[in-house]
Amino acid sequence: MNQLYLKFCFLLFICLGITAETFAQQIFRGKVVNLTTQEEVPFAHIYFPELDQGAIAGLKGDFELQLPAIVNEQTPVIFSCMGFKTVQMNWTSSLGTVKVELQEEFLELQGVVVKPEDPAELIREGGRRIAENYGTDSSFYQGYFKNVSILDGKNLRYTEAYLDLIKPPYEIHNQEEDLFNDSIHVREVRTKPSEFDDWKVMMLTPWELNTYFLTNRDVAREFTSTYWVGIFASSYTFELEDPVLIDGRATYKIKLTPLKNKKYANWLGHLFLDQETLAFVKFDFRSSPKLFKKLTNEFGYQVVTNLYKFHYNEGEWREVIQYRYKDGIWKFDEVNSSKHFVVTSKQRGMDHVPLVQTLHYKTEYESTMPKGVDFDFLPHDVGQANTYFEKNFRADFWRAFDFSRGIEMDEKIYGFKSSDFEPKPYEFSKFDTLKGTLTPLRTAFDVGFYHLDVEVFPEEELLAGSSLVRFKVTEQTQRIQLDLYSKMDIDSIVHQGQNLSFSREFDAVFIDFPKMLSLGNTEEVTVFFRGRPLDYDPMIPMYASFLWIKDEKGNPFIQAICQGYGASGWWPNKDHLSDEPDSARISITFPSDLKAVSNGRKTEETQLGNGKSRTTWEVSYPINNYNLILNLGKYETLTKMVASQEGELDVEYHFVEGHREITEQKSEFIVPVLETFEKYFGPYPFPRDGVKFLETPHAMEHQSAVALGTEFFRQEEKNWTEFTDGDFAKSWIPSQILLHEFAHEWWGNSVSCGDNAELWLHEAFATYAEVLFIEEHFGYESGQVYINSIWPKGDNPNPIIGKFGLNHVHYNIWGMYDKGAHVLNSLRKMLGDDPVWFAFLKEIQSKFKYQKITTSDILNLLNERSGKNFSKVFDYYLKETSLPKLEYFLEKTEGGFNVNYRLNVNLGEVRIPVTYSGKKGPAEKLFPTSEWQKTLIQKGKMEDFRFDEKSFLLDFERVEKPKQD
Repeated sequence: MNQLYLKFCFLLFICLGITAETFAQQIFRGKVVNLTTQEEVPFAHIYFPELDQGAIAGLKGDFELQLPAIVNEQTPVIFSCMGFKTVQMNWTSSLGTVKVELQEEFLELQGVVVKPEDPAELIREGGRRIAENYGTDSSFYQGYFKNVSILDGKNLRYTEAYLDLIKPPYEIHNQEEDLFNDSIHVREVRTKPSEFDDWKVMMLTPWELNTYFLTNRDVAREFTSTYWVGIFASSYTFELEDPVLIDGRATYKIKLTPLKNKKYANWLGHLFLDQETLAFVKFDFRSSPKLFKKLTNEFGYQVVTNLYKFHYNEGEWREVIQYRYKDGIWKFDEVNSSKHFVVTSKQRGMDHVPLVQTLHYKTEYESTMPKGVDFDFLPHDVGQANTYFEKNFRADFWRAFDFSRGIEMDEKIYGFKSSDFEPKPYEFSKFDTLKGTLTPLRTAFDVGFYHLDVEVFPEEELLAGSSLVRFKVTEQTQRIQLDLYSKMDIDSIVHQGQNLSFSREFDAVFIDFPKMLSLGNTEEVTVFFRGRPLDYDPMIPMYASFLWIKDEKGNPFIQAICQGYGASGWWPNKDHLSDEPDSARISITFPSDLKAVSNGRKTEETQLGNGKSRTTWEVSYPINNYNLILNLGKYETLTKMVASQEGELDVEYHFVEGHREITEQKSEFIVPVLETFEKYFGPYPFPRDGVKFLETPHAMEHQSAVALGTEFFRQEEKNWTEFTDGDFAKSWIPSQILLHEFAHEWWGNSVSCGDNAELWLHEAFATYAEVLFIEEHFGYESGQVYINSIWPKGDNPNPIIGKFGLNHVHYNIWGMYDKGAHVLNSLRKMLGDDPVWFAFLKEIQSKFKYQKITTSDILNLLNERSGKNFSKVFDYYLKETSLPKLEYFLEKTEGGFNVNYRLNVNLGEVRIPVTYSGKKGPAEKLFPTSEWQKTLIQKGKMEDFRFDEKSFLLDFERVEKPKQD
């Protein structure tokens, strides 16, 4: 650590209040207000120069500073705030609580008549000058960061750090999102463990959950987007007030007031523009009542508060962001943010308790980007960030730091216990064996039809009904196994008019018949059941059955969603993926002021006359149990006919009241999507049942009733044809959720795996379908840009293929999506024959339509059609967590240099294409095997040689030349 940095740490801290134990202390407290208006002045600096101690005022201008026990009477204390005149007073022990009045530092015009300016045009021009004012080169900052959250007087979150902030150039663009993102390197950090063990409290107070939220405060960067400048300028009225002096420079002070009925008009306050450069010098924004109302009306808020019983009653916050002028460029200087909420959570014993969250950042040193920087950057993921913090904690630094200020560090109050959301490892038990294993009690019968008849009680969050199971006896048996969540009740099970005896173990329901069932017979049992379905538990992946939510207007918004845990989480069935009924019926009874939507076609709708309605839906194709669902809410409907390869297809959109306009705008997107998927995969698999797209609490690929969550129906999006590679590079594609979930109609619903261990056959192909849509409409290279944006290296701790016979799905399965899609993309590259590849995709659909499929089926078909053996490729990529590694070394030789290379594993006879290039010249390919090979490069310099590490799904490592035996 250099001396300059150490000096910076100690000097910076003198103006920052920290809660700590001093050797002995007394308290200096008060409030800072505006002399003229008597309004509070938030985030003013309070500084004792003789003590090298200070603090920052809070949202209401209040401050509290711990002083040593012995302080000389008449010790000077300085109060300052950007845009105000500095005030100095002398401290005495008899002061008590003080009121400090700061006067705004107005620019004296000395009788000069100034032509009024148009403030909106000043803001637009400021946006146009962003690049020249803030710099077109990357920049490097060092600063102090502190983030504190206090809930009901207890520590919820505390992070204190010295950061390196790496900021990319400011470039004008017309995109909705920033072209570049800041990166953070942590030099020193300490945290305090939360006093709350409830991770849900942490997730329900997300305002400063991630240290990267600091980078969102660089509001000037937002003005690099001409798109957002236009929206901002049209969302507010602007009023020029008297100009002020900031750091001796004449500055426009512009008051902003939100316009009514403008979506993005959420703030009150002022922004300050330097008169000479029109740079944004300071933003002082406070929340409007509309912003808090908008927060509590957001569907995401409704979801989590209904699930976790944690509500915001009141709220206000303020953001002040400041810049400094240095060497002709405006520098990111200081951030102060404070949020005050009143929250209630009766199940936690909280009734209108305060939640106060503050964030402070101050730059002390900045420069252009140093050369050769190779930082270990802070991860964006909160869980990974906690590990990163722990690695960067040095108690000796903070101990010396506190000691220099007369504070004795209490090491017991600092630590890294996390209450953040971290899914717990799933432990297998007999429960999983009973659910996931095909025993004789399950293989003895083949289900052909279900009729689920259920009444929904939204207020009580209960179900009651019956499940008729029609099956064919495939092995003589007197006992079978069905499944139902163990906390739901079974009233009776009826067969041929007689009650059957049954027993239960975990979710397994063992049913005994009075005599042996004959081979080949078709039998029926009806299970009468009631109770509350399995609750969603986000601590266990893929663990849910029913979501009891309310929409923004407080209406019930209910969804059955049970992939993973299984349909037995809410209704009785043979809950194993290997057995799909050939058809199904679902009848739903519900309050008449709501509408119910399910799979297939609605064949009956009845008003029961007691405030209840009943609808019946028929599914005419085989269907996975987890796909047979119901949705309940205040739905409106939009219908249309869309041309498909097998005639006109009925398409319906079911959305919550008030979302018709956005739905109508986006409804045409299905046309190019359907055309693309039918081109690559064949005809839509379920034309008799049509297709419905539903607004739901959660997205899911429910057959012919595709759940899109809420985003599609609520968020405006630019025309899909206007997307660019810049969007794809950030994993931003048109209506991704529709592309993915609709692709499951082919991959997961038409062809399906028989065990969750092979769920990659659903998720990898559906993710790859997104890539093919981009390729079809924007070109092959654009598709590769997108898939490389979801590069999986290092992010998949589990093999793609899981454990069989255990319903193995309650873990991080993201590798099935991103790595699985890359495996498919790599298979195409290895094949090197697009006509064969696309014929292969179509043949999977035609050969295995409405059937169960295995990884072996896919492998065998690919081997047959390609004439190559991909067995070793499948084994390694699907069953190992690591990637094959390309090892290489370079050596100079006459006429150029040699690239020596090999794979560290044997992937068989298939050729692996890897792209390389120099500083100049076209990219070329190598085809490594497990044997060392050598390629002579005659053009370019050896130091300019690079492999394109995104050209194939490999790890790359430059190694030393092996020693000769």
